[in-house]
This record gives sequence, structure tokens and C-alpha cells, in this order.
Amino acid sequence: RQIESHPPKRLLEVGAGSSTLLFAALAHKYGFEVVSLENHSGTVDYVDYLLKETPFAPHVCLQICGFKRFSYPDGKPYWWYAADLSGAPFDFVFVDGPMSSLVGRNGALPQVMPYLAAEARVFVDDVNREHEKEVIREGKRYFPEVLIDEECPGLGRVLVRK
Repeated sequence: RQIESHPPKRLLEVGAGSSTLLFAALAHKYGFEVVSLENHSGTVDYVDYLLKETPFAPHVCLQICGFKRFSYPDGKPYWWYAADLSGAPFDFVFVDGPMSSLVGRNGALPQVMPYLAAEARVFVDDVNREHEKEVIREGKRYFPEVLIDEECPGLGRVLVRK
């Protein structure tokens, strides 16, 4: 609904999977680019297989990435994808990875914020789970400009005032 009411120019999907196909189909329909980050090679192969016979594939840049250690300004460490986010700013971000059993989603806000367009829409999936609740609390602590709009159960919309 968010995409169809106001199509983005550039979408970042954090954690590839079946949703990548949906975003790719919408990108094909509305003419935007999808950048998708994933750490698991089996998932990348699966997504490539899903996209292979569709006209959607040219709209997706699928990056397989390892993880790199970063730090908040106070020195608290976190891990995040060693990804290339350069290019036009993202005006839509969907965070659905990495899994909390690996490194978690804590790095999403600090790593993505510099690459956001002024009116970016950022969504964090599964915010009813404990790890994701902590991601939201941590985001508010380090980024006072972050507000949470609980529009959909299980999906948190992060409002960033730039």
C-alpha cells in the first residue's frame, strides 16, 4: 500500500527473500530501483532463481555481503552488512534482516541514515519480537530524530526528521 500510493525512486531491502520478488514486481510496474542486501548465499541463489524468468530482474541489485563491526558514537559496537549503499539516496527502506541469531538489525539505522532521502519511509519488520523491540529502543536512544509510528501490528514505521 505504501509503495502503490507513493512509489519510491530507490528502495533498500535489508534481508532478501520472497519479498524481493514482490518489491521487484512493484519496481517493474512503477520504474524504481531495488537494492537488496543478503548474507546467506542460499537465499541469494533462491532469489536469483525466482527472478530469473521474470522481467523484474533488471530492477534489482542483489548484494551478497558479509558482516563488519561498527560502533555508535559512545563506542558501543554493533555488526552490520559490509555493503555498498552509494548512489542516489533511498526513499524507502524495508528492514527484515539480518536474523537476531546472527548479528541482528541494530545496525540498520546508523548505517542507513546517511543514505536516506529527506522524505524517506523506513519500516522494520517483526517489531513485536524482543530483539526488534530493542532495535527500536536503541534507535531512539542514539537518534532522537527517530519516531515510531505503529501503523501495522508487527511492522514498525520509523519516521526520520531530516
